Amino acid sequence: MPGTWREWVKAYEYFGDSNRYAPFDLESDPSESDNLASKNPQQLKTMMQAMIQELEYMQAQYPVEDGRQLKPTIPSVNERKMKTEVGE
Repeated sequence: MPGTWREWVKAYEYFGDSNRYAPFDLESDPSESDNLASKNPQQLKTMMQAMIQELEYMQAQYPVEDGRQLKPTIPSVNERKMKTEVGE
């Protein structure tokens, strides 16, 4: 696996009923052009768990849509069709 999780950056976007994940290895891909979500699903899951834990610790405010909070979700490692494009 390229780099450690500390060298990675992630993008997470919520679009209605779909989530998009975009982790990148900054050491080998500083331009963030190679989305590693489908290549490293366990790394993505670990990163999302850490992000959610930090957001909860910091008592983050989440966007609200139709009266419900839009909190980040942890993708399934076995998810076959993981959405990886950001801003599509």
